[in-house]
Amino acid sequence: MKVKESTGTEKTPMAEGFHRARLFSIIDLGTQVTKFGPKRQLRLYYESLEPNEQIEFHKEKGKEPRIVFLKENITVHDGIFKLNWKRSNLGKHIAAFLGSKRLTPELRKGFDLAFLLGKCGYITITHNKTEDRTFENITSAAPPKEEDKTNTWQKAHNNFMLFDLSGEPCMYYDIEKKEKNDTLDVKDAFKMLWPGLREKVASSDEGKALGLTFSKDEYEDQDHDTSEAIEEEMVEENDEENVF
Repeated sequence: MKVKESTGTEKTPMAEGFHRARLFSIIDLGTQVTKFGPKRQLRLYYESLEPNEQIEFHKEKGKEPRIVFLKENITVHDGIFKLNWKRSNLGKHIAAFLGSKRLTPELRKGFDLAFLLGKCGYITITHNKTEDRTFENITSAAPPKEEDKTNTWQKAHNNFMLFDLSGEPCMYYDIEKKEKNDTLDVKDAFKMLWPGLREKVASSDEGKALGLTFSKDEYEDQDHDTSEAIEEEMVEENDEENVF
Protein backbone atom coordinates (compact mmCIF):
# COMPACT_ATOMS: atom_id res chain seq x y z
CA MET A 1 0.00 0.00 0.00
CA LYS A 2 1.38 3.40 -0.99
CA VAL A 3 1.39 6.40 1.33
CA LYS A 4 1.48 10.01 0.12
CA GLU A 5 1.73 13.25 2.02
CA SER A 6 -1.53 15.13 2.33
CA THR A 7 -1.59 18.89 1.91
CA GLY A 8 -4.71 19.06 4.05
CA THR A 9 -6.62 20.90 1.31
CA GLU A 10 -7.89 18.07 -0.88
CA LYS A 11 -11.49 18.27 0.33
CA THR A 12 -11.92 22.04 0.20
CA PRO A 13 -14.70 22.69 -2.34
CA MET A 14 -14.81 25.47 -4.85
CA ALA A 15 -16.65 28.45 -3.38
CA GLU A 16 -20.32 28.95 -4.17
CA GLY A 17 -21.16 31.63 -6.68
CA PHE A 18 -20.38 32.87 -10.19
CA HIS A 19 -17.00 31.73 -11.58
CA ARG A 20 -15.05 32.42 -14.74
CA ALA A 21 -14.14 29.04 -16.19
CA ARG A 22 -12.76 27.26 -19.24
CA LEU A 23 -14.18 24.02 -20.64
CA PHE A 24 -11.16 21.83 -21.24
CA SER A 25 -12.33 18.23 -21.40
CA ILE A 26 -15.37 16.29 -22.63
CA ILE A 27 -15.54 12.62 -21.66
CA ASP A 28 -18.00 10.07 -23.04
CA LEU A 29 -18.66 7.69 -20.13
CA GLY A 30 -20.73 5.31 -22.23
CA THR A 31 -23.91 3.81 -20.84
CA GLN A 32 -23.94 3.96 -17.03
CA VAL A 33 -26.30 2.43 -14.48
CA THR A 34 -28.48 5.09 -12.83
CA LYS A 35 -31.52 5.05 -10.55
CA PHE A 36 -33.57 5.79 -13.66
CA GLY A 37 -32.10 2.88 -15.60
CA PRO A 38 -29.15 2.74 -18.02
CA LYS A 39 -28.23 6.16 -19.47
CA ARG A 40 -25.51 7.29 -21.91
CA GLN A 41 -23.58 10.03 -20.14
CA LEU A 42 -21.08 12.79 -20.83
CA ARG A 43 -18.89 14.74 -18.43
CA LEU A 44 -17.86 18.32 -19.15
CA TYR A 45 -14.79 19.40 -17.17
CA TYR A 46 -14.11 23.05 -16.33
CA GLU A 47 -11.04 24.67 -14.80
CA SER A 48 -11.61 27.77 -12.69
CA LEU A 49 -10.09 30.99 -14.01
CA GLU A 50 -10.43 32.80 -10.71
CA PRO A 51 -7.04 33.62 -9.10
CA ASN A 52 -8.43 32.87 -5.63
CA GLU A 53 -9.64 29.42 -6.74
CA GLN A 54 -6.25 27.77 -7.03
CA ILE A 55 -4.91 25.07 -4.76
CA GLU A 56 -1.62 23.28 -4.18
CA PHE A 57 -1.98 19.56 -4.82
CA HIS A 58 1.74 18.91 -5.35
CA LYS A 59 4.38 21.13 -3.79
CA GLU A 60 6.61 20.79 -6.84
CA LYS A 61 3.87 22.10 -9.15
CA GLY A 62 2.70 25.03 -7.05
CA LYS A 63 -0.88 26.25 -7.13
CA GLU A 64 -3.18 24.97 -9.86
CA PRO A 65 -6.77 25.83 -10.78
CA ARG A 66 -9.61 23.92 -9.22
CA ILE A 67 -11.60 21.62 -11.48
CA VAL A 68 -15.31 20.85 -11.46
CA PHE A 69 -17.40 18.75 -13.80
CA LEU A 70 -20.97 18.53 -15.02
CA LYS A 71 -22.39 15.08 -15.75
CA GLU A 72 -25.49 14.80 -17.95
CA ASN A 73 -27.35 12.22 -20.01
CA ILE A 74 -27.22 12.34 -23.80
CA THR A 75 -29.02 10.53 -26.60
CA VAL A 76 -26.95 8.73 -29.24
CA HIS A 77 -28.41 7.68 -32.61
CA ASP A 78 -26.31 6.01 -35.30
CA GLY A 79 -23.14 7.14 -33.55
CA ILE A 80 -24.23 10.80 -33.40
CA PHE A 81 -24.95 12.67 -30.16
CA LYS A 82 -28.37 14.30 -30.25
CA LEU A 83 -29.09 17.52 -28.33
CA ASN A 84 -32.43 19.17 -27.70
CA TRP A 85 -31.53 22.80 -27.01
CA LYS A 86 -34.75 23.50 -25.08
CA ARG A 87 -35.55 20.24 -23.31
CA SER A 88 -32.35 18.38 -22.42
CA ASN A 89 -30.27 19.53 -19.45
CA LEU A 90 -27.06 19.19 -21.46
CA GLY A 91 -28.46 21.12 -24.42
CA LYS A 92 -29.68 23.94 -22.18
CA HIS A 93 -26.34 24.08 -20.36
CA ILE A 94 -24.25 24.30 -23.54
CA ALA A 95 -26.62 26.89 -25.02
CA ALA A 96 -26.35 29.02 -21.88
CA PHE A 97 -22.55 28.71 -21.70
CA LEU A 98 -22.04 29.64 -25.35
CA GLY A 99 -24.72 32.34 -25.52
CA SER A 100 -26.64 33.41 -28.62
CA LYS A 101 -23.67 35.12 -30.28
CA ARG A 102 -21.50 32.01 -30.24
CA LEU A 103 -24.30 29.48 -30.73
CA THR A 104 -25.38 30.55 -34.21
CA PRO A 105 -28.39 29.06 -36.05
CA GLU A 106 -25.93 27.14 -38.21
CA LEU A 107 -24.18 25.64 -35.18
CA ARG A 108 -27.52 24.62 -33.69
CA LYS A 109 -27.96 22.23 -36.62
CA GLY A 110 -24.85 20.33 -35.60
CA PHE A 111 -21.18 20.67 -34.71
CA ASP A 112 -18.19 18.66 -33.54
CA LEU A 113 -18.01 18.57 -29.74
CA ALA A 114 -14.32 19.52 -30.00
CA PHE A 115 -15.58 23.00 -30.93
CA LEU A 116 -16.41 23.52 -27.23
CA LEU A 117 -12.91 22.81 -25.95
CA GLY A 118 -11.10 25.91 -24.75
CA LYS A 119 -14.24 28.05 -24.64
CA CYS A 120 -14.44 30.48 -21.72
CA GLY A 121 -17.52 31.66 -19.87
CA TYR A 122 -19.18 31.58 -16.48
CA ILE A 123 -20.53 28.76 -14.34
CA THR A 124 -22.49 28.96 -11.09
CA ILE A 125 -21.38 26.67 -8.27
CA THR A 126 -23.71 25.59 -5.47
CA HIS A 127 -22.99 23.22 -2.57
CA ASN A 128 -24.72 20.03 -1.56
CA LYS A 129 -23.76 19.38 2.05
CA THR A 130 -23.87 16.03 3.85
CA GLU A 131 -22.69 15.07 7.33
CA ASP A 132 -19.30 14.02 5.99
CA ARG A 133 -18.47 16.42 3.17
CA THR A 134 -19.54 19.17 0.82
CA PHE A 135 -20.09 18.45 -2.87
CA GLU A 136 -19.97 20.97 -5.71
CA ASN A 137 -22.64 21.30 -8.36
CA ILE A 138 -22.75 23.34 -11.56
CA THR A 139 -26.27 24.74 -11.61
CA SER A 140 -26.13 27.34 -14.39
CA ALA A 141 -23.85 28.88 -17.01
CA ALA A 142 -23.46 32.10 -18.97
CA PRO A 143 -21.32 33.38 -21.86
CA PRO A 144 -18.51 35.93 -21.44
CA LYS A 145 -19.54 39.54 -20.99
CA GLU A 146 -18.67 42.20 -23.55
CA GLU A 147 -15.99 43.66 -21.29
CA ASP A 148 -14.35 40.24 -20.96
CA LYS A 149 -13.11 40.44 -24.54
CA THR A 150 -10.64 43.14 -23.58
CA ASN A 151 -9.52 41.49 -20.33
CA THR A 152 -6.68 39.03 -19.96
CA TRP A 153 -8.04 35.78 -18.56
CA GLN A 154 -5.82 33.16 -17.01
CA LYS A 155 -4.15 30.97 -19.63
CA ALA A 156 -5.21 27.35 -20.05
CA HIS A 157 -3.62 25.05 -17.49
CA ASN A 158 -4.97 21.61 -18.39
CA ASN A 159 -4.56 19.95 -21.77
CA PHE A 160 -7.72 19.60 -23.87
CA MET A 161 -9.33 16.19 -24.38
CA LEU A 162 -12.34 14.87 -26.29
CA PHE A 163 -12.91 11.21 -25.46
CA ASP A 164 -15.50 9.56 -27.70
CA LEU A 165 -16.87 6.00 -27.58
CA SER A 166 -19.13 6.41 -30.62
CA GLY A 167 -16.56 5.31 -33.18
CA GLU A 168 -15.11 8.69 -34.09
CA PRO A 169 -11.42 9.47 -33.35
CA CYS A 170 -10.66 11.16 -30.04
CA MET A 171 -8.86 14.50 -29.79
CA TYR A 172 -6.03 15.68 -27.55
CA TYR A 173 -4.35 19.09 -27.47
CA ASP A 174 -1.10 19.67 -25.61
CA ILE A 175 -1.16 23.32 -24.55
CA GLU A 176 2.58 23.55 -23.86
CA LYS A 177 3.72 21.97 -27.11
CA LYS A 178 0.77 23.48 -29.02
CA GLU A 179 0.25 20.12 -30.70
CA LYS A 180 -3.16 18.71 -31.60
CA ASN A 181 -3.93 15.09 -32.36
CA ASP A 182 -7.46 14.78 -33.72
CA THR A 183 -7.03 11.21 -34.98
CA LEU A 184 -6.29 9.65 -31.59
CA ASP A 185 -7.40 6.03 -31.33
CA VAL A 186 -9.90 5.42 -28.53
CA LYS A 187 -7.67 2.78 -26.89
CA ASP A 188 -4.72 5.18 -26.78
CA ALA A 189 -6.97 7.97 -25.46
CA PHE A 190 -8.37 5.59 -22.82
CA LYS A 191 -4.87 5.11 -21.39
CA MET A 192 -4.59 8.88 -20.91
CA LEU A 193 -7.70 9.10 -18.70
CA TRP A 194 -7.48 9.27 -14.90
CA PRO A 195 -7.94 5.89 -13.14
CA GLY A 196 -11.40 6.78 -11.82
CA LEU A 197 -12.60 7.60 -15.33
CA ARG A 198 -11.03 4.49 -16.85
CA GLU A 199 -12.91 2.36 -14.35
CA LYS A 200 -16.24 3.99 -15.26
CA VAL A 201 -15.66 3.85 -19.01
CA ALA A 202 -14.50 0.22 -18.91
CA SER A 203 -17.69 -0.75 -17.05
CA SER A 204 -19.94 0.62 -19.81
CA ASP A 205 -21.38 -1.55 -22.60
CA GLU A 206 -19.57 0.60 -25.15
CA GLY A 207 -16.26 0.25 -23.31
CA LYS A 208 -16.63 -3.51 -23.08
CA ALA A 209 -17.47 -3.74 -26.78
CA LEU A 210 -14.22 -1.92 -27.56
CA GLY A 211 -12.21 -4.22 -25.29
CA LEU A 212 -11.36 -1.49 -22.76
CA THR A 213 -10.39 -2.97 -19.41
CA PHE A 214 -9.49 -1.68 -15.96
CA SER A 215 -7.89 -3.26 -12.90
CA LYS A 216 -8.16 -1.91 -9.36
CA ASP A 217 -4.37 -2.25 -9.18
CA GLU A 218 -4.13 0.74 -11.52
CA TYR A 219 -5.07 3.01 -8.61
CA GLU A 220 -1.82 2.04 -6.89
CA ASP A 221 0.30 1.84 -10.04
CA GLN A 222 -0.35 5.47 -11.02
CA ASP A 223 0.17 8.44 -8.76
CA HIS A 224 -2.76 10.81 -8.69
CA ASP A 225 -2.21 13.99 -10.64
CA THR A 226 -3.94 17.29 -9.93
CA SER A 227 -7.03 16.38 -11.91
CA GLU A 228 -7.37 12.98 -10.27
CA ALA A 229 -7.20 14.56 -6.82
CA ILE A 230 -10.06 16.81 -7.85
CA GLU A 231 -11.91 13.87 -9.35
CA GLU A 232 -12.35 12.42 -5.89
CA GLU A 233 -14.16 15.55 -4.71
CA MET A 234 -16.81 15.63 -7.40
CA VAL A 235 -20.47 14.75 -7.06
CA GLU A 236 -21.25 11.32 -8.47
CA GLU A 237 -24.61 11.29 -10.11
CA ASN A 238 -7.44 25.28 -28.94
CA ASP A 239 -4.42 27.05 -27.86
CA GLU A 240 -3.53 29.09 -24.81
CA GLU A 241 -5.34 32.18 -26.02
CA ASN A 242 -8.78 33.03 -24.68
CA VAL A 243 -11.48 31.57 -26.89
CA PHE A 244 -14.58 33.76 -26.99
